[in-house]
Order: sequence, then C-alpha cells, then structure tokens
Amino acid sequence: MASADGGICCIDEFDKMRECDRNSLLGVMEQQDVHIIKAGINATFSAKCSIIASCNPLDGVYHDNVPFYDQTVLSSPMYSRFDIVAVLQDKIDPVNDKLIAEFVVQSHIKSHPYVFYYYLLLYYTIIIFLLFIILIFLLFIILIIFRAHSDIDMTNNVPVIKRELLRKYIKHAKINCHPTIRESHLHAKISKFYIEMRRILQHSPIIPTPRFVESIIRMSEAHAKCRLSHTVDEIDVDEIFRLIALHPHTNGTHSQVKQLVKKITAPKVSKNNISTLYDDARDTRQKNMSTVFYGGEGIIV
Repeated sequence: MASADGGICCIDEFDKMRECDRNSLLGVMEQQDVHIIKAGINATFSAKCSIIASCNPLDGVYHDNVPFYDQTVLSSPMYSRFDIVAVLQDKIDPVNDKLIAEFVVQSHIKSHPYVFYYYLLLYYTIIIFLLFIILIFLLFIILIIFRAHSDIDMTNNVPVIKRELLRKYIKHAKINCHPTIRESHLHAKISKFYIEMRRILQHSPIIPTPRFVESIIRMSEAHAKCRLSHTVDEIDVDEIFRLIALHPHTNGTHSQVKQLVKKITAPKVSKNNISTLYDDARDTRQKNMSTVFYGGEGIIV
C-alpha cells in the first residue's frame, strides 16, 4: 500500500488472505500510513490510496436468498472501511456473453496482426474470383474509412469515448476540479439520510457509522468532478443515494432503503449515462472554462 500512495491499490482474492494480514490493513486504511519496525529501523510511510478488493462467496456461488454478510469471511470492521460494496454475478445472458466472446476474439486477433492480415488477404482473394475486382476494392476502402472515423457502436447505437480523449478528460478533472459542498440544504439532506439509514438498519449486522457520512461526501465530490463542476450540486448527492440503494443490504431492508432514496431524491430523468456525461460536461465547460489543451490538443466534448 505504501507503493500505491496517491493512486489505487487493487487486491484480488481478498478472502484468501490470512486473517492476521487482513486485520493489519484495518489500521492502515484508518490512519493512511504504514509503520515498520524491523531490525532496529523505525519508519513511517504514507499510504494515502484508494483500495479496490474482490472476494468470492464461501461456497463459490452467490445465493440471492441468503444475506450478503453471511456469504463472506470478512468482518464487520473491514466492511465499514469500504465506501461501496457491490455484488458482481456471472449470470447467463446470451447478448452479454456474445459481446464478451467477440471482445476476447478481437483482442487475440490484434495481438497477432500478421495472422490476421494473412487470413484477410486470403478471404479477399477468394472474393476477387467471385465478384468484380473494382467493386470489391471500393467497398473495402469505404468500410475501412467508416470504421476508422466512426464514433458510434453500431450494435446498440451508444456513443463510444475514445481512450485518448478519456485520459485527457480524467487528467483535466483531477488537476483543475476540486468540488466542495457549499449548499447548507445538502448538508441537511445528507444528515437526514444518515439518520434514516441508521434507523432502517438498526437490526442489521452492519450499522452505518460516521464513516458512512464521509463516504457520501467523498463520492458526491467525485461525481461532481466527473461533471467538471467546481461545486457539489443536488444531482451529485442524489446519484450517490441511488448508488447506495443498490448496496446488497440484509434481507427485509433493501426495499425500505429504496423507498427512502426515492422519497428524498429529486426525480431522475431517464437518459443514457454517457450522453448525460457529455451534456453535463459541455454545460459546465461553457460556464466555467474554455477549451483545455494538453500536448497541443484540446478536449472537445
């Protein structure tokens, strides 16, 4: 974690760690520093980083009818250190399975370009003997140009953000956007949500603590930063409340949490997430900034 200072520490197979190793992380995640006393050396290293950890259910299969906390080996103090706990299930979905298979195949083809070009040449050689040479050549050129300049995924008509643009976007948000909660009614809204959540989950194994309020504030600021906003607005806090409603709460309280979130949040406009990100960033940029340049290129949203 000291090596990940200022970045992100990813831990896989979190449940396979020894209990003593997991317990040693509690103090590090709380104090954000690592103390080392060994061979007469007493040193302290900064460990201010975000932690993303993954673990498997006890029997390898997640059961929807069993409380979430009964299916893992993690303790209650460890759960309280994480802002968000999510369940990722490998459900059978022909559409999603097809997209994953196509992605793996395309990645394999791109890693073996010479084999790909060999089969492509063989394919078009057979086509040339069946159709007119000029027609095939023109169609191939049009297809290549279209794929090179298209920003639309033709499978579901969803805009695709190019990797280089996304890197510039994140870099600009990280350097120039430092949003804070300035509206007093947002503080009251967060306090009310915290009080109601403690009331609803009073019989749950994990009861919200003051860290829960800090988590809401951090995630609201992060959501505002994604919009390139310098202030945390009500839309940011409401979106975090909706995200918390997806948390795998103990059986019998999930519906109450969803009703609470629906009651205290503003009505949500049904819209594609990427389109919303484009629109919010465009509106914020027109109000607060001009075109941002990195390496001679501007971020155009």
